[in-house]
Amino acid sequence: MQFQSLRWRAVNFQDLIARQNSRLRRRRIFHRCDDGENTIFARNFDAESIEAAAGIVLHVAKIVRLHELAMRIERGEHALHRSINEVVIARFVTIDIILPQQLYRLGENRDLRVTTIRIVFCRMRGEKPQRQQPVDEREQRQHNKNKSTFHEDLDFRSGRNFWQRSTHSLTSRLSLLMKRLLLLILCAIVPTLNAAQNTDADFGAVAEEFIKGYLNARPLLATRLGFHEYDGRADDFSRLALDAELQRLRRFDDRLRKFEPEELNARNGIDLRILQAAVANELFEFQDVHKFERNPMTYAHCADLNIYIARNFAPLEDRVRSLIVIESQIPNILIAGKTNLEAVLPRPHVELAIQIARGSADFLRKDMATAVDVVKDQELRANFIDANRRAAVALSDFANWLEKDKLPKATPNFALGEAKYQRWLTETELVDLPPAKILEVGLARLKEEQQTFADAAKIIDPNRPPADVFKEIQKEHPSADKLIPDIGKNLDQIRSYVTEHKIVGIPPNSKAAQVKETPQYDRATSFASMDTPGPFEKKATEAFYYVTPVEPGWSEQQKEEWLTSFNYYTADVTSIHEAYPGHYVQFLRLNASSANKIEKIFGSYAFIEGWAHYCEQMMLDQGFGGPRKPPETAEEQKRAAKYKMAQASEALLRLCRLCVSVKMHTQEMSVDEATKFFRENCYYEEKPARSEAMRGTFDYGYLNYSLGKLQILKLREDYKAQQGAEFSLEQFHNQLLDHGMPPIRLLREILIKDKAKWDEVL
Repeated sequence: MQFQSLRWRAVNFQDLIARQNSRLRRRRIFHRCDDGENTIFARNFDAESIEAAAGIVLHVAKIVRLHELAMRIERGEHALHRSINEVVIARFVTIDIILPQQLYRLGENRDLRVTTIRIVFCRMRGEKPQRQQPVDEREQRQHNKNKSTFHEDLDFRSGRNFWQRSTHSLTSRLSLLMKRLLLLILCAIVPTLNAAQNTDADFGAVAEEFIKGYLNARPLLATRLGFHEYDGRADDFSRLALDAELQRLRRFDDRLRKFEPEELNARNGIDLRILQAAVANELFEFQDVHKFERNPMTYAHCADLNIYIARNFAPLEDRVRSLIVIESQIPNILIAGKTNLEAVLPRPHVELAIQIARGSADFLRKDMATAVDVVKDQELRANFIDANRRAAVALSDFANWLEKDKLPKATPNFALGEAKYQRWLTETELVDLPPAKILEVGLARLKEEQQTFADAAKIIDPNRPPADVFKEIQKEHPSADKLIPDIGKNLDQIRSYVTEHKIVGIPPNSKAAQVKETPQYDRATSFASMDTPGPFEKKATEAFYYVTPVEPGWSEQQKEEWLTSFNYYTADVTSIHEAYPGHYVQFLRLNASSANKIEKIFGSYAFIEGWAHYCEQMMLDQGFGGPRKPPETAEEQKRAAKYKMAQASEALLRLCRLCVSVKMHTQEMSVDEATKFFRENCYYEEKPARSEAMRGTFDYGYLNYSLGKLQILKLREDYKAQQGAEFSLEQFHNQLLDHGMPPIRLLREILIKDKAKWDEVL
C-alpha cells in the first residue's frame, strides 16, 4: 500500500475533486472520512524512504486552508488507542484517527488496508502559504530516490522541508511545534491525553462533528431530513463501510463519556444525553442485534426511495438523476447483503424480508416507473428505465435467494435475551426498570383497559360479550375502494376540534396532511403511518398520512378481516394518532420551535410514539366523539361508547405489544403464542394478529407506544400537581413538544422542579 504525497504547490484542490488535472491520472480519491469530507490519497513513489523507529511513515494527504498530514502505522502495536481522538499540543495540532475501513478500495489496490491519523496544523496569524510552481512528477520521483529522508515542501513561507535538518531555521513558533510533534510521533509512547475540556463549546464541536459523520454514513436519511447536499447518494452496506461506522460510533461513545452533564449548561446537559442515547441505540443495533448480519430486511428496504417521487424538493429531472445513481447501486447493496448475512437467520425476519423485497420490486416497476414516465428528456428516461429495471431484478433475485437458500434452514430463534433487553431500555430510553417489572405494569394496565372496553360495550348492548359488540362495530367500515377518501374526510373536523378546544397550539399556515396508500414496500409491516417532511426541509413541505389498503390477491375473508381494523370509529382514533394532534402536530411544533440539530435529528421511540398514542385517550377525555351539546341523547351515548371502544381497542393493541415484546425477547414466547395473545387480549382476527406478532420479532421497541404513553401520563400528573391552579393542558402539551424528541425521563428534568421525582417515570 503506497500513497503519493500531495504538496500545497502540487495541484488545486478543486482539481483533485474533479480529477480534471492531467497529473491525477494515477491517483485515487477515497471518500467517507470521519468528518464527512473527502480525503484524497494517491500513490507514493518513495514509501520506503523513511521509517521511524516507531514504525510511522508521514505523508501529506490534503492541503486546503489548513495543512493536513496523514500517517500510516506500519505495525499495529504502535497504533494510538482509539480513545485518543484528539490531542492538542501547544494549541496548534489536533490528531484525529481515521480508520482503514473508511477508505474505499479503488483502483488496482484491491487489498487496501491502512490505518491513518490526520494531523491538522492551524494557520498562524498573519501568515499565508505561498503557492509554488508544480514540479514534474518524474523529477520528483528521482529527487526522492536521492534522499535518505522524506522530503516535503511544507514550510509555510520558505518552502523548505521541515522534517529534514535545514541550515535555515524556521520561525520559533513553528520550530517549537515541529519538535513537539516529532517527539510525539517518533517516541510512539503517547500517554492517554484528552484535549477536549468539558465545556459547552467543546461539546458543541464534538456534537457537530458526530452529526456530520452520522449523516455522511446515512445519505438517504440525510435527504429525508432535508439536507439535500446528500441527494443522489446510496447508503453503503459494504463490510468496509459498516466496520468504519461501527468504529466511528465507538469512538464517539468514548468521547461523549468524557463530558459530564453537570459541567455543561442545562440545555447541553440534556443534549449530551440525547446524543449518548442515540449512539447507544446505534451501537446496540450493530453489536447486539447484528442487524446487518442477521436481519435481511435491512437490505430489502434499500429501495425505500419514495421521497424522490413524493416530494418536489428539486426539479423532477434532477431527482431522476439522483434516482439513477442510487438505483444503480441497489444490485451492489444486495450483493453486500448476501455477503454480510449469516448462514442461518431468524425465520420471521426471512419471511418478512421476502415480502418486502418483492414489494419493493413491484414499487419500482409500477409506482416509480409511472412517476418518472412524464420526464421529457428521452436519454434521461432511458437511463432511468435501465437502472430501474436492474434494481427491480436484483430485488426479485434477492427475494428468491432468501426463499431458496435461507428460508429452508432458518431458525425460529430471534429473541434478544433479558440482559440485552434491559440494557437497551436503560441506555436508549433511560428507563432503568427490569423487564419483568414493565411486564407487570403492562399486564395490570391491560386488565384495566379490558374493563374499560367492557364497560363501553354494556352501553351499546348489555346482553352480548364485549368482543362480539366490537365485532359488530367493526362491520361499520368503508369498502376497499372508499378506504382512503373516507379516512381523509374527517381530518379537517379533527383539526378544528384541536384548535377550538385548545388542546395544543398548531403553528399557523400549516399545510394539511394528505391521505395516501402506503407504498408497496412498507405494507408488510405497516397498518398506517405518518410521513412528515424533514425538519430541515425548505421546499417540499407536504405531509403524507399513509394507510395500508387490502391486497388484490387476498381472499374475500382476508380483505374483510383487514378492513374491520378501519371501522369508522377506529379510523378517527387512528387519524388522531397519526395527524391531529399526534405525529403531524408534533412535527409542526418541532419544526417551529427553537430546537437545535441534536434535538431535531435524534428522537426517542417512546416519546414519538408515546405522544401519538397518548393523544388518542386524551382527545376522548377532552370530549371528542361525545355529545355536541348537553343533554346527551341515547344515540349520542352509544356513539361515544363506540368511540371509547375503538380507543380502548387501540390501547389494548399497544398494551399487548408491550407484553408480547417483553415475553418474546425475555421469556421465549413464540410467534404462534404471540398471535394467540393478540387474538385473546385485544380481540384481533388471525391475519392482523399474526402481522403484529411477526413485527414484534424484529421491532422489539414497539412496547414504547404504551411505555411512552404511561410516562407522559405520569409526567402530566406530576406537572399538574406542581402547577396547581395555574395548570393548563395546552401549555403542558406545548412545553412537552417544544424541546425536541428526548427520552421522557429527560423531560422530567425540564418540567419537574423536584429532583427527587425525576426518576419516577411510571
